[in-house]
Amino acid sequence: MIGWSRSVLSLRDLQYAFASAVRDGDDASAIAPFVFANGLDPARRIAIYANNVGENSLATLEAGFPVLLRLAGRDWFRQTGADYLRRHPSPSGNLHYLGACLP
Repeated sequence: MIGWSRSVLSLRDLQYAFASAVRDGDDASAIAPFVFANGLDPARRIAIYANNVGENSLATLEAGFPVLLRLAGRDWFRQTGADYLRRHPSPSGNLHYLGACLP
């Protein structure tokens, strides 16, 4: 949740900072002041979210490329998938397009 008593960012800037922290692994300190701790360090909350996004993205690639997964092996595929996701972040929330550039 956003802490409005802290310095104010535009919604666009707040979303961009959050996406950068989650998707690109950017420093979470820019967005941490806007995340309520609620018993857990804000940077840790962001890291958990980033891990979930990463794992779900890799699972989506595995589901979309089962033959490549079987031929190359899971370890290779996950490393290649992680590299691919860094180089080709999805511009869409639609998971159907996530692996469009992988072949």
